[in-house]
Amino acid sequence: MTRCLALLAVGLLLAATLPLPALADPLRAAPPPLATLYPAQFRPAAQATFRLPPGIAALPVSWEGMPLDPGMSPEAWAPMETGPTISGAFEPGRWRIAAHAADGVTYSAIVTLAPGQVAEITLNSPVYRGRLLR
Repeated sequence: MTRCLALLAVGLLLAATLPLPALADPLRAAPPPLATLYPAQFRPAAQATFRLPPGIAALPVSWEGMPLDPGMSPEAWAPMETGPTISGAFEPGRWRIAAHAADGVTYSAIVTLAPGQVAEITLNSPVYRGRLLR
């Protein structure tokens, strides 16, 4: 009886020192955090920072992103923050990113983001709505 209790105590001590994923399935590695994966693809998110070109007037800017690849989730990206620089996590693939300034000027670019990539992108292509600004 004492020997059984000793073996049980050793087993519990060993189990207490193992990480939780190893206890659940000791033959598989620990999965990456779910917050950085897109469930349908099981690919890590791409981190991207978008900015307007230098010298642009300090006006409020709203940002949006539309996924372009057919296999991507149809959800658009539209952060609540406004400003000339914005960051976010994206599903890997092609995106159309647009920044709409309060003066009617829209900056737009099509970008490709790879899984796990950290990107810094400046939108240099203005598309004017209404009259051409000089």
